[in-house]
Amino acid sequence: MRFSRSDTSQPGNQSATRSRASPFVADGKVYVGTRRGEFLVFAASKEKRILSEVDLEEPISGTAVAANGVLYVTTMSRLYAVQSQKAGE
Repeated sequence: MRFSRSDTSQPGNQSATRSRASPFVADGKVYVGTRRGEFLVFAASKEKRILSEVDLEEPISGTAVAANGVLYVTTMSRLYAVQSQKAGE
């Protein structure tokens, strides 16, 4: 994953920045959505460690948010609500 600032006015630079939203940090994890539809969860550590990766199949332009134990992720046409299950559910 590359986070960089690019001049999109130059030909060929339109895809240089893969994320348009801010990363969301919570519970020792960093949540990032990309313009390619990838939603990644990294460990908040000095070493790069991907904990989870999901292809949501369409661009993610907004920052993930959390409320009441639910993580909300939006794509261009869908809203996903992600909640961990308790053991035995």
